Amino acid sequence: MAPFRCHHCEQFERIEQLLETIVAGQASIDAATAAITTAVTTLDADVVALTAALASGSVSTDALDAAVATLAPAVNAVTALVPTPPPPPPPPAP
Repeated sequence: MAPFRCHHCEQFERIEQLLETIVAGQASIDAATAAITTAVTTLDADVVALTAALASGSVSTDALDAAVATLAPAVNAVTALVPTPPPPPPPPAP
């Protein structure tokens, strides 16, 4: 004779599995958030420096070209931080 398993026990186990998945995912979310924050901070500093250079009237096209050249890789790095969504959970057992 099979051991008795209540329906609520299965639900609790499923909830526990989902909670473990959420907690494990939080670490990667925290890492991605930190990386995005760093990228945005760097971009902000570049904008401030360029704004100051424009205001002073002494804009070097070399500095501007260098700043533009670093913008595309920075945008690509931020875009690459977007995680792939996890697959949907399996349907609950009947």
